[in-house]
Amino acid sequence: MGRAGSGKGTQSVLLKEELKRLSGREVFYLEVGSKFRAFVEGTSYSSLKGKETILRGDLMPSFLAVWNWGSSLLDNLTGEEHLVADGTPRMLGEATMFMEAMQFYNRGPIFLLHLNVPADEVSKRLTLRARHDDSPEGIANRLKAFEEETKPVLEFFKSAPGVNFIEIDGHQAIPDVHKTIMNALAP
Repeated sequence: MGRAGSGKGTQSVLLKEELKRLSGREVFYLEVGSKFRAFVEGTSYSSLKGKETILRGDLMPSFLAVWNWGSSLLDNLTGEEHLVADGTPRMLGEATMFMEAMQFYNRGPIFLLHLNVPADEVSKRLTLRARHDDSPEGIANRLKAFEEETKPVLEFFKSAPGVNFIEIDGHQAIPDVHKTIMNALAP
């Protein structure tokens, strides 16, 4: 978890590759951003409303986030693989539903990695990335959403039973962040 632009996607992919290499087991990669981007390209009323939400830089409502990752788990999880969740859950209601899902699937302990990168740095990164939703207003809204919606999720996970909360300095070079993550996860 972390602010938009903190490197969650990059580090999740590196973690996924390293877990597979070390264990020989497959890794189920739960990433909601790409599924949301595909969803908003549709022409349904819901897709159009979702597109408006993303263009404003707002978080998708919890019911859509739970549908997104919930359907991915239901349709694809075999129970034999590692699970890496990238950037979800982002709201408190989603966090409780996520914990219910992890209990249902007998997943634990959970290692929650918070990539902590200052807001001014992620703002620079998002501006350089320049996706369609990386307008100055969109970036400001996503940073505000992190402060108002996602920070309480981090607090929830800090004290949740069965969760190992690990703070990672995400304001380092990509290989250094990856090394820090792997050291934090080492037994």
